[in-house]
Amino acid sequence: MAGDLMIQNLTYNQRTTLIEAGGTADLTIYHADKPWSDGALDSRVSSQNGTRVGLPAHSYITFKGGAGLSGDYSGDRVKQLRLDDILRKCSRPAFVSQKASLNGWPGVGALSAVNILVAALPLGSIIIEYYTFDGKAISSVFTEWSKVDE
Repeated sequence: MAGDLMIQNLTYNQRTTLIEAGGTADLTIYHADKPWSDGALDSRVSSQNGTRVGLPAHSYITFKGGAGLSGDYSGDRVKQLRLDDILRKCSRPAFVSQKASLNGWPGVGALSAVNILVAALPLGSIIIEYYTFDGKAISSVFTEWSKVDE
């Protein structure tokens, strides 16, 4: 499984915002047998290597295709700006999917990342992968989650 967007670290508040906006947290740690390493992820983000072999432990938040943003996030500009700030921290390195619906990510201007996300959702789900939570490896934070080795 591969995400469509990648963010190295999510804070508690960022994760909560993504879920409130309509994302669903996957309660599984993938590549659970791979330890966290800044260097390992940094070198992969900067390379053109599209293989996912050896990536550190990570998990996903999925915005389901066709669902759009939930509740207030579809009409509340302040909440949309908060979401946009988080989405702008997401990147598209070679090891994530290269969906054409996310071309131009994150865009330019206020709400451009939110607008690209909303435009992409009718075409399919958008998955954000993350590796650390509040600065700690997810495998050390979410010890009760299911684990899938590489």
